[in-house]
Amino acid sequence: MVKLKPSSPLDGFAINANGIKCLYVGGYAIASLATRKGMQTRLNADINSGFHASLPAPTRAVEIANGHIIAAARDQVFICQKTAPETLIATAQKHCSTSASITDQSDAWARLEISGKTCAPILERLCAIDTGAATFPPLSVARTAIDHISTIIMRLPARTDHFVLLTPHSSAASCAHSIGAIIKNP
Repeated sequence: MVKLKPSSPLDGFAINANGIKCLYVGGYAIASLATRKGMQTRLNADINSGFHASLPAPTRAVEIANGHIIAAARDQVFICQKTAPETLIATAQKHCSTSASITDQSDAWARLEISGKTCAPILERLCAIDTGAATFPPLSVARTAIDHISTIIMRLPARTDHFVLLTPHSSAASCAHSIGAIIKNP
């Protein structure tokens, strides 16, 4: 039997120009957890038990081992962790299945990382978010669009010039092209 290997339209994507680096980072599993009605407090306890963190406030993320929990929408979080999807889903189901509906989103989202001293102004040219350090501090999260493509932006901690962009895999190449065009032609 043939064993298929998953791939991304962005495998090998990397741009390094004008002091900005942008690259595709694979290997992250993503679990979506939607809070069941009336179970917010229970889900927070379950997240603490399974991931040693609290639920993030709206527009925020929290750090966990090898990843983050991102406030994705009202009563919904994404757990993004550098692990195999089946490992993350098993952990989420073990600890959170009574308080949240869980779906594997690992193959639905592509993760790009952009860094450099001028990456915040570059992002501001691409989307309607003020990504300056004063208004968008580390672990801030926003849903926006880059060139009409849905994107979740998160500023990573410790380095204020480093962002994660989650964009649908189905349009990730177009999103990366738009970012690359701005980076190469500031």
